[in-house]
Amino acid sequence: MQSPIVTFIIPLKSPEVSKDWSFVSRLCCQTLNSILRQTCSDLRIILVCNEPPKNYPQDSRLEIVTDSFPIPKTWGEVFLDQKLKVKRGMIACKGFGEGYVMRMDADDFIHRELVAFLKKNYGSNGWYFPKGFVYQEGMRWIYLRSNFHYSTASSHIVWLTEKDLPESMDTPDEEYFVDLWEHLKLKNTCEQLGRALQPMPFRAAAYTIGHNESVMLNSLANWRSFKKLIWKAVSIRPLTQHHIDDFGLYYSIE
Repeated sequence: MQSPIVTFIIPLKSPEVSKDWSFVSRLCCQTLNSILRQTCSDLRIILVCNEPPKNYPQDSRLEIVTDSFPIPKTWGEVFLDQKLKVKRGMIACKGFGEGYVMRMDADDFIHRELVAFLKKNYGSNGWYFPKGFVYQEGMRWIYLRSNFHYSTASSHIVWLTEKDLPESMDTPDEEYFVDLWEHLKLKNTCEQLGRALQPMPFRAAAYTIGHNESVMLNSLANWRSFKKLIWKAVSIRPLTQHHIDDFGLYYSIE
């Protein structure tokens, strides 16, 4: 099988831990459509879940992997659920040789030129995203975010080979590239392995906050600490049609 330029792995929470499965499904489908609308179509998406989202887009580039993952009951188990689903997505990558892999959250967006950029720069170790956007659905503003790669999982692209992938769900952590799931470690892990990532030169992703299905529950409107108020004042930008078109955001500019 020929490897695509990039494979996106997206872990999706189960209906059992969702407050509103229809809403979770809609968010996930927005993320999928943000990827599928890339100007360069040479990509693959692996969505890993207990149950597929409702009304997901029909596209040959989307592979849905379902399994009976344990239902998380604690915060620790929530993060373990993400780790296991990313691992299962990596197993699904086997047989495609080497290529870029990006782990994404199921409610985020990417710039429509991202895959085209990867194609143009194919062969690099990969990239981390030092800057990006923060988006809250329904707001007429968007926020600039620095140190973006510490804020969201949708912030790294790494070059992986078959040797980096687990053989099965029983493969020990030390025998595959386990830190793909954990964005706080990923940049340093790549540096330690002699596979340093470059900074992505443009704002290539937007992460979503302000809904009750997210780990980041707070709405931008509720960020009232002095430090956050300063950040909002400096970082705020009007949401434009340009942002909407580039990322596939859902907002109507009147």
